Amino acid sequence: MSTLVLQSHMTPLPHSWIEQCLLSVRTWARNRSFAYKFIGDETFQLVDTLVRDRYKDRPVILSDLARLIEMQRGLKEGFNAVIWLDADTLILKTDAFHPLESEFVVGREHWIQEGNNGSLAAHSKVHNGYLYAQEGSVSLPFYAGVASRFLKSQRGQIPDQFIGPKLLTALHNVVQFEVQETAAAFSPAVIKDIINGGGPAQELLISCSKTLPEAVNLCASSVRKGELSDDDMLKLIQKGESLVL
Repeated sequence: MSTLVLQSHMTPLPHSWIEQCLLSVRTWARNRSFAYKFIGDETFQLVDTLVRDRYKDRPVILSDLARLIEMQRGLKEGFNAVIWLDADTLILKTDAFHPLESEFVVGREHWIQEGNNGSLAAHSKVHNGYLYAQEGSVSLPFYAGVASRFLKSQRGQIPDQFIGPKLLTALHNVVQFEVQETAAAFSPAVIKDIINGGGPAQELLISCSKTLPEAVNLCASSVRKGELSDDDMLKLIQKGESLVL
């Protein structure tokens, strides 16, 4: 079965550590004999003009829609399956990470952060930093259509994550997509615990997870927000496949 792996990011890359994440995905794809394609900002040209003009200053929103169109295009080009991985995704276990084969698969996120009372809380949902679709998928065009229709009809302000994890989780709660439990995401609290040798956020993540992560979205937005530093990300990446939760 022919499989295409897609990734995209603005260039030049804003953080050097993202290149190491990209390398981990390219290595993983090559080891599994998957085709690989990296796409720059030109991916936004696939988005409907109305949506592109309305959200021209909201690249996260445009990316969340463009990836769905790119995946559909990959299937139309003849690939049996297409996988999307965000550029800030690190493959921890290049030999162990096996895609779940189904018509449409999403990633799993257990977001660990402090609650209003200061104690740690876990927010479990699905995410679009990892997506898998096979030829003939009905869920991919359905999701893309709903996202596009919403962006065209929306007049008020929406959060950056709306058609990504928020909409995807809402749809998942109704239709129950297949979930790649090993395609996870690390919150800043978890990353800090890992690089410091352990802690309560890391322990809570483990207790919430059905299985240990093998591919992890590192959420580059945490660096832009000042919650983590580039050095923090480099320390985590340096652990690589030796990282033990």
